[in-house]
Amino acid sequence: MNLPPADSVALLEHLARANTVLLITHVSPDSDAIGSLLGVTHVLRGLGKMVTPACSDALRDRFDILPGYDEVVTR
Repeated sequence: MNLPPADSVALLEHLARANTVLLITHVSPDSDAIGSLLGVTHVLRGLGKMVTPACSDALRDRFDILPGYDEVVTR
């Protein structure tokens, strides 16, 4: 995704003010989606945010090697 500079600044400012963040990914996530979900989760937690990574689908077992796999909330 390519955001205009003003939108990128607004997004970063919003995240800086947030204490808690809900991250979601698309339906039937592939490796890129799960990797991005967990990567952003770790970065935001490193900044002191309380983060909940979520997906509407159950994750495939092949992702269980990724740190944070067991923390993804599914329905």
